Amino acid sequence: MSKQSIRVLSFVIIAIVSAAGVARSQTSDQKDHHENTAKKLQLEPCRLPGWNEDVKCGKYEVFEDREAKSGRKITLRLVLLPALALAQTPAPDPIFYFSGGPGGSAVDTMSRAGASYLAGLRRERDIVFVDQRGTGGSNPLVCNNLYPDKNDMSAYFSQVVTVDRLRACRAELEKIADLKQYSTQIAMDDLDEVRAAMGYDKINLYGASYGSTAALSYLRQHGDHVRTATVLGVAPPDMKLPLPVIKGVQNAIDRLIADCSSDPKCKASFPNLKSDFEAALRQLDKGPLSFDAANPFTQKIQHITLTRPVYNEFVRTMLYIPEFSKWLPLLIHQGAQGDFSLFATVSFQSFRTIEDQLARGMHFSVVCGEDVPFITDADVARENTGSFYGDYRVKAYRQVCESWPHANVPASFATPVKSDVPVLLVSGEADPVAPPWLAASAASHLSNSLHVTVPHTGHAFSFSCVDELVNKFISQGSVKQLNPSCLSAIHRPAFITPEMLTSLSESGSGDKGEAPAKSPGEQIWEGSLDVGATKLKLVLHISKADGNFEGTLDSPDQKVNGLMLDNIVWKEGTLSFEIPLIGGLYEGKTNSDSSEISGKWKQQTLNLPLIFKRSATGSK
Repeated sequence: MSKQSIRVLSFVIIAIVSAAGVARSQTSDQKDHHENTAKKLQLEPCRLPGWNEDVKCGKYEVFEDREAKSGRKITLRLVLLPALALAQTPAPDPIFYFSGGPGGSAVDTMSRAGASYLAGLRRERDIVFVDQRGTGGSNPLVCNNLYPDKNDMSAYFSQVVTVDRLRACRAELEKIADLKQYSTQIAMDDLDEVRAAMGYDKINLYGASYGSTAALSYLRQHGDHVRTATVLGVAPPDMKLPLPVIKGVQNAIDRLIADCSSDPKCKASFPNLKSDFEAALRQLDKGPLSFDAANPFTQKIQHITLTRPVYNEFVRTMLYIPEFSKWLPLLIHQGAQGDFSLFATVSFQSFRTIEDQLARGMHFSVVCGEDVPFITDADVARENTGSFYGDYRVKAYRQVCESWPHANVPASFATPVKSDVPVLLVSGEADPVAPPWLAASAASHLSNSLHVTVPHTGHAFSFSCVDELVNKFISQGSVKQLNPSCLSAIHRPAFITPEMLTSLSESGSGDKGEAPAKSPGEQIWEGSLDVGATKLKLVLHISKADGNFEGTLDSPDQKVNGLMLDNIVWKEGTLSFEIPLIGGLYEGKTNSDSSEISGKWKQQTLNLPLIFKRSATGSK
């Protein structure tokens, strides 16, 4: 692939949309409710970046050393999203959101995702986001010097954490924090204090990834104040991170290979994917490989050196999210032939997206106190059998934890949580970091629980079927009569094939964002997608040949042209199409004079209104 083609691709990998908000107002009943909620904890109207609606923001001080109840205090940042029930008072038991990581910010997660995220849960209840101590706006323990230049792609492909940079990070953070005071148990006591200060008795817990660790820990410590708990990408407190990753990544890659084999287009493009993967690993077993690759954030070419352990790490992060894992068959096939340049371009965005969201200092304080001490050599040897991933990450964490201060966490923390509170556990069948057997084991100790597994998906996912299941569970407060049968209809997004890349590179990507010339009989439709912080112009090109529709989509503001449309159906006034390359879907209806198409754009967690209007330059 040419450098120009890779540069074109680097634009496409970055998703078209990022966040959106929908404005609304509150009834007087809701305002009274929130004033009562804030009696003990002052909440003020505020607006999150890119949002079009007001929410409630507040701060709450706690002692860093909760046991001593003296010394430094830290301020916890919190946001309350008011319920969307306009005609009635919200339910008295809100939802408390627990962020992933460890090291993720609950408030920043919601801010990035936009108002459409978790909107179903807001039908009846407020949602409260509290940044856990050490994250977001709560005395964040961020290691800025681990990767001094976030746009330097080559640094991310070197050793993941160097001793010198780790030592420097610790020295900086110890100026503002006692790193031994940032355990999950201590943080859950913070959260319970916030709950009491807000005047709530019972709350509903919602956590994904490490958020499930925190939620289950809160359930164990303060279960008398829990109405329900919903945990996704389940990482129970006894998981011993990163131990389960060894078999989890192997399971995830095995399922990806099987799914490719079951998909006609993927199988035709990559008939020997398992052998390709083995060949790619052998390429790296010979020693580090050096090559040039396009940086998707700067659009510049950089020189990269790739080793087998780092390759394994970047494969792991790509398996988290379907929008990245769909690239792996193509990238594995190229790697088998010794070409890892496109792999570096795509996987760097996946890796940095995760890294940018974590406060690594807090992450190390948690993992070094609660996970690594309980991993034995026998555990590692058992998990390592039959896995390509190996024990590199366990060794890396052990090295970090030799010098990182952490709480003296009792062994009882790393034991199963037992409770009779209703708990819904949701796992991805191909989750590389929290494989479904972890949730199955956790559920066996939760007497009033239901564990469901989402087929063909990884660690981070969003499906309407799952959303409605969670909504019903929290609404009724019970796992009884929940019907997860809709999960069977879930499938992977289309795998990226060489044909998709060829069509993209042939369409070009002019520096000024010029669209290719229209073909005879082509219809041109123009629309504007409101993503909160900005509006993106979109241009739709559709034509018909031999009875079949074909078309492309341009995003001139992003200088991206020629995104191939797939599964185009235009029948009885309804237009629908998919864009596999970016995981986008559109469905809309034409008006009476066929001058306008009004519909919804869907991409990952987003569901946004989008109206296309017929362009005068298009054919009649």
